Amino acid sequence: MALLTSIAVSTDYTNYSRYSTVDGRHIVNISITVAPTTSISDTITIKIQRTPTYQGGAQWINNIDSGIQTISQPVVIYSATQTLTGTITNPITLSVDLRTLADKDGFISAHFSYVPNDYSIVVTNSTTVSGSTTFTVLSSTVDEMKNRWLYGLPLIAH
Repeated sequence: MALLTSIAVSTDYTNYSRYSTVDGRHIVNISITVAPTTSISDTITIKIQRTPTYQGGAQWINNIDSGIQTISQPVVIYSATQTLTGTITNPITLSVDLRTLADKDGFISAHFSYVPNDYSIVVTNSTTVSGSTTFTVLSSTVDEMKNRWLYGLPLIAH
């Protein structure tokens, strides 16, 4: 049985919104392509994490748990493992609803982005082969803004 030698990760969009239920942009559809695809015996870990950086490079300040604490590591908001055995059909797909990602106290973890692409999906196997992609969480997607709130009016910047 073989271990994975490459992992590629992609999503269906680059921006999502946990409030945007009309167009389905609250669901992140993840596609994972692995190689080789035959005689596999490996486990992959899928994590959605947020980079702890605001615009300008300032880091998150967490003053809820233990006074004031600077968060400098990525914050994992979703984690899952999947065991792969035998012959694999690419791509491996997974859907995650941003409205259901909450911490142990029930607070929603998928907040809107302060900088583009501050959320990432990282997939690793047992021997540190990895693949990743990034996305942004907005309060409203561009498509929803144009079609639901502006009723299809063209946006013109001067």
